[in-house]
Amino acid sequence: MRVEVVIGDWDHHCCGDVVRRGDRVDWTCYSEAADGTLHETHHDLDGFPVTQVRGTIVHLLARETGQLTRIDRVPSGRALCGFDPDDDGTVFGLESGAELEGSSLDFVVVVEHSH
Repeated sequence: MRVEVVIGDWDHHCCGDVVRRGDRVDWTCYSEAADGTLHETHHDLDGFPVTQVRGTIVHLLARETGQLTRIDRVPSGRALCGFDPDDDGTVFGLESGAELEGSSLDFVVVVEHSH
């Protein structure tokens, strides 16, 4: 079963690692929206229902002004904020090769969920 998880915003900028297609993940996620959208988190969520998402990343998408663009990796939060000396945080469209504005992006990760 495939599951979509949103990463980004302050949580990823604070503590998120680089994410690539093919990576295996074991994430704690919460849902705050009525539509059931899952958000990956690194923080304590006492009192909130959480879901574990374990599996392999099969697709990565960057959401910029409502449009989704396929990408190959999500830079770490440290890189997106300009604090990684080895990674400038640049995000490129997979098909176009065009540079996307990484600091204003949210990312949708499609995970092939394994139980």
